[in-house]
Amino acid sequence: MVRWTEELASREAAAGTGVTSFSVDPGFVNTTMAGQTSKFWTKLACEDEGREGAPCPVPSNQGALTPTFLALAPDVTASSGKYFEWCAEAPLTHCIDSIKDMAGQTCALGAAEDKTALWNLSAEWVKGWTDPITAVEPLPMEQQDASLFTCPKILQPLCNIVKTPLCFMKCIPQLKACIADKECRASLATSGECTAKHQGASANDQLKCLVPDNKLRDDFFLCAMDTNPCIPLPHDNTSYPACRETNITGDSTFLPEHVVGDWWKLQGWTAGEQYECRPCGKVNFWDAPQNPHQDTNTVVISSTWLEKDFNNKSWTMNDTSFFGPRPDHKGYPVHMEHYGEMYGLSYLENFTVVHDGTAEAEPFVFMYGCGGTKQGTYVTGFVLGKTPVASATLQARIDQVAVANGFGTKQWCKVDNSCSETQQMLN
Repeated sequence: MVRWTEELASREAAAGTGVTSFSVDPGFVNTTMAGQTSKFWTKLACEDEGREGAPCPVPSNQGALTPTFLALAPDVTASSGKYFEWCAEAPLTHCIDSIKDMAGQTCALGAAEDKTALWNLSAEWVKGWTDPITAVEPLPMEQQDASLFTCPKILQPLCNIVKTPLCFMKCIPQLKACIADKECRASLATSGECTAKHQGASANDQLKCLVPDNKLRDDFFLCAMDTNPCIPLPHDNTSYPACRETNITGDSTFLPEHVVGDWWKLQGWTAGEQYECRPCGKVNFWDAPQNPHQDTNTVVISSTWLEKDFNNKSWTMNDTSFFGPRPDHKGYPVHMEHYGEMYGLSYLENFTVVHDGTAEAEPFVFMYGCGGTKQGTYVTGFVLGKTPVASATLQARIDQVAVANGFGTKQWCKVDNSCSETQQMLN
């Protein structure tokens, strides 16, 4: 067999194909499989294995030593078609059936016609597969064989709950970026295990698996949950009131530049999304000359709040997104839209500026929105102010606006912004 391999390589080199090829002795490599063989097999395999003094079995970190050498060594083309062992050209002294017990026998494939027949058969097998890899068009995802995909260890818990791990191949760039970052790698491993463990939990509980947040990790989950339906998403079965933006007049004096600066979230509408009631809610707006819609009336909105993970530990979360006019400025400036990505999901929220009180003695802004993600639709409402807690005067003003717009005063939470005292002590 070795002689045929050398002959095959030599013929290819002589044929002027431009392909450099060699035959090498792979050796008996000390892998986990080697540890399962008998002592007799080890003795038999090592009797005639390698050059004198060479280790047998070959250490696992040297198993590919010779092929690597041949791939990288300069000026090795002149030796194309030769037989190599331990990074050096080696002589061929016998074929596999010329050992003592078969003395006088003819080597297999010794005849020229047999070599030619095997050559032609091999050429037929590899026909169409000899082009450079870069020239081969990848198969469409749906035509690839799932059995060929090896799930990375870091994704193993997630691979166990998806229909086909092949789906993750669509997110290779995001996965590579995450694995290359130490913090993201650890976060992805923890989040994956948590997601698999709590697969049957509610939508809100499953989102705890993504606490604390990590931008690179969330980019991967956005690809695997939102852009591509790899990881199954629970549906949010929370019952919300119907969206009522059409019967809210809104404040036509509002302009996005009015909210630029720092704000505290004072209260949230409890009939809507409970996210607005999370502790320590801070919101900051600034100009967004660069934004997806290329609209000069768009601002960046960056929110922070405290969120609990499955171990009941609180973490500071962040969502930085965009707040601006709806397409074609429809309903502007009363009607705005808020869009971005959070918890690995994209969202779009259609907001109504219920009241712009930015010019009042105690500035505040009253917002109402109807939004949605792939988990479902929801409504939301909140009030922003310049202080962590509303004064009695400001609270009375907020209540007045709430009642005038049909929200009443009972379905509101007061956001716990006591974290501001700690922050002031540290400053």
